[in-house]
Amino acid sequence: MFEELKKYKVKFIIGNHDYYLIHGVPTNRSQVIKDSVKYTKNKILKENLLKIRNVKSYDDLFIDGLRIKMYHGSPWDTVEEGIYPDYYHLEKFEDIEADIIILGHTHRPMIKGVGKLLVINPGSCGQPRDDDKRASFGMFDTNNKKFVIERVEYDVDQVCKKAIKEGLDYKLIKILKPPRPKYHLS
Repeated sequence: MFEELKKYKVKFIIGNHDYYLIHGVPTNRSQVIKDSVKYTKNKILKENLLKIRNVKSYDDLFIDGLRIKMYHGSPWDTVEEGIYPDYYHLEKFEDIEADIIILGHTHRPMIKGVGKLLVINPGSCGQPRDDDKRASFGMFDTNNKKFVIERVEYDVDQVCKKAIKEGLDYKLIKILKPPRPKYHLS
């Protein structure tokens, strides 16, 4: 995994679950989160866990003359705070010295202009949490300063069946697909 990221010069930051792998899950988190982190600890290669330890939950980049700041959460809480599309204090971002701010954590795509600043969230390839269950990612053209959110189909049923087979909590599966038909292993 890390070899592919390095090969393509991908800039990335860790999320809250990666943070929990390294520092432990806070006691006030749900049992589902605690169980999923435990599951990941049992599956992740030790070498990858060691590499995650060196990754921050934020980054400050300069690309094509643009200052880009990335935060998993927010500039004020890089791990846990979620900035949702209906966030009503966007003016807080005006004090940050950047041209573009890329956020994560909420798994909800967003493009907001705040003065000359662009605040974006590409959404989630693994757990989209808006009404569109396709994988979501963003593409930014630094030449024309245009950001677009892209969506791609993937086999949600296959992912859900594999999650059930792995013994993951049904609440995690429910995020990907509403609980209409029950999934049965065949």
